[in-house]
Amino acid sequence: MNIYADYNRIMELEDQMKCGLIDRIFKTTSTIFHTSAHELSQQIYQLVEIAKNSLVPRSYIKKYGLSDTEEYAIARDSKKIPILHESVAAHTNLLYALVDRAITLTYGPDFGEPSCDFERTSDGYTYREIMEAIRLHDLPENDIGDIPDDGSFSEEEKSLLELEYYKERIYSKYAGRDYFFKHRVFKLIEDMHSKKQSTGRLLYVADKTAAILMALVYDSLGLMPTIDGSMPGLSRKDVAEIGLCDFEYNGHYKASEIWTIDFFHIRKINELDDTNFFTAIIVLYTLIVNGRWYDWREDDYKLYLS
Repeated sequence: MNIYADYNRIMELEDQMKCGLIDRIFKTTSTIFHTSAHELSQQIYQLVEIAKNSLVPRSYIKKYGLSDTEEYAIARDSKKIPILHESVAAHTNLLYALVDRAITLTYGPDFGEPSCDFERTSDGYTYREIMEAIRLHDLPENDIGDIPDDGSFSEEEKSLLELEYYKERIYSKYAGRDYFFKHRVFKLIEDMHSKKQSTGRLLYVADKTAAILMALVYDSLGLMPTIDGSMPGLSRKDVAEIGLCDFEYNGHYKASEIWTIDFFHIRKINELDDTNFFTAIIVLYTLIVNGRWYDWREDDYKLYLS
């Protein structure tokens, strides 16, 4: 199979699937379709290396008794590299990289610099405000843990817990000179939840894309994260997604596919991807790792585009 040709075919179909959406507030003319599949693959390989770095433990971790990990990844010359599994901060680091590339694709490589064409996004955010919002968006998990996004926990309750954390730990700690800055940052975090403005949507879609990208990286390393389809406590969304999966391993199903089903089919997060950048990342890296696209998505094309 020619991966680049299949990528181009799929992206044309994805674009057709989004045609007719009249409620998209922001659409840039600098879309991913101006970037070749080869050029995009080079960005993906950079992102993959950033994701892999999330799993490499610091040298002192085992020596000083903080971990007794037995899982390994294979690196150069078949050397086994011990790994620690992804932390919330590692996820944030990958999110930085994804958003940086999406922002420069949209507004140019000199976005935010003096005398550039765009000092702010179309909805008024600076580069520093965007990066601070990314830095802060998961900090409440220091107190409440990383609550799974599987429909098993009340979003309203989670929002209240996050708001309480921000008020107690972060909001009041900014210096007076950062008064306007902090208001803009927290407005962007609100936009990320409401998804009504372009930069908030971008951060929201990037956040979901980072999870899928990381799961595919695990797959590529032979450390495939899967879930037991018969385990108790699965949410209704979990069950619906498992029922669509192409790949099955003795009753277990891949996180990378389950979350991609959520992205394209269940919650249709891809419809919030204004530039198609994140859609393209998922499509092309899935083809690189799996060697093919998903049958359930091909069925969507036949159903909605016939």
